[in-house]
Amino acid sequence: MKKLLTIIMCLCLCVQMTACTLGEDTKWIKEDSKKIGSDITCGQFMIDGVVFNFPMDLQDILDKGWHISNNIANDKTFLLDVGESAEEFQLFPDDDHENSILVSVVNMGDKKATVDECMVMSVRLKENHFDYLLPGEITRRSTQKDVEKAYGEPVEVEEKDREKIYYYTYTTDEGFACNVMLSVYNKENAKNPLSEVYYWIDFEESFGGDNGCQTYVDSTMKASYHNDFEDYVNNGYDTKEGAEELYQSEVEYYAYGIMEYSEVDYTCITDEIFNEYCDISKEVLSKVDWELSDFEDNGDGTYKVELTLFPTNYYDVITSKVDEAIDEFNTKYETVDFDVLSDDEMAEIECDYAKIVLDSIKGLEKDIEVVSGIKRVYEIDVDGFTETQWEEIDDIIMGFKS
Repeated sequence: MKKLLTIIMCLCLCVQMTACTLGEDTKWIKEDSKKIGSDITCGQFMIDGVVFNFPMDLQDILDKGWHISNNIANDKTFLLDVGESAEEFQLFPDDDHENSILVSVVNMGDKKATVDECMVMSVRLKENHFDYLLPGEITRRSTQKDVEKAYGEPVEVEEKDREKIYYYTYTTDEGFACNVMLSVYNKENAKNPLSEVYYWIDFEESFGGDNGCQTYVDSTMKASYHNDFEDYVNNGYDTKEGAEELYQSEVEYYAYGIMEYSEVDYTCITDEIFNEYCDISKEVLSKVDWELSDFEDNGDGTYKVELTLFPTNYYDVITSKVDEAIDEFNTKYETVDFDVLSDDEMAEIECDYAKIVLDSIKGLEKDIEVVSGIKRVYEIDVDGFTETQWEEIDDIIMGFKS
């Protein structure tokens, strides 16, 4: 009887210990899940309570208390060329020399760089490595049903004898097309059903291939010149507010160009007059066009893009009207001695000239058409066109440069 009582007590103790462990697990999962997004497409995950955002710079991980284990990758003399990537290597927490994650990196800079100066292009979490946490309260112990409930329909499912593999995708604000793979065992009673999580950047989809590059060029040009932000925002190149600022800057840049062509001193005009020149600018920019004539993947993270730009004949259309405006102004002020006028009086006259020109050219923007295309070849990377390249595109498409 005493032996039986002892067995019963042991069983009760085991049940209590199990219940306690499960309760603690559930508690940390729920608490830590509040620190990251709720969907796999947010790019966030946690390892031992620390939040990671994919993609990221390798230095971001090292700053969280990790170190590189691969002797070659850790060597400061080991340099990656621009666009070059390094194969997977291990990262260990500084206080743990047994568990690790696998990462690969790519040099996204403009000069050779050591591994720790590069960007992480993939992260692999294998089974039995850490207590990691994914959005939606998904952990190593999550089953196929858990994953499907948390993330819904994947973009692709691969079924194998022992496991099912789920694929999800998302695009970052910087335009990186990211993939997430979750491999989950078919057996729900496996110790850790979620056997592997793999994040990686698909550079071909980000800016590569005719399709990806066409999307980048078209969406950016439409946002810049046609006041069409949908594709630009949906593809993660910027927020709606950022796209609106981009378009307004282009409108104002072209408005200044019109005034310079017409010899208008825009430092003296009123906001009302300036806005009217901007209205003309918007109408002209809505008529410009472009075409991605050719594309080539250089194989090193850069791409050769042949872009054909189609400006309008706006300046040809307004030239005679601007001349008439100048004649009208000269006639109106032919008896005025400008040398004796104060600054305020001169500013008022300059503002009047701006209004005379405006009245002469207003409405002509509706009669313009595009002219023959001008081809340019640019080398771009995943950051897109450089500032210098965009300046040339602006000047060509606005008719400032041929």
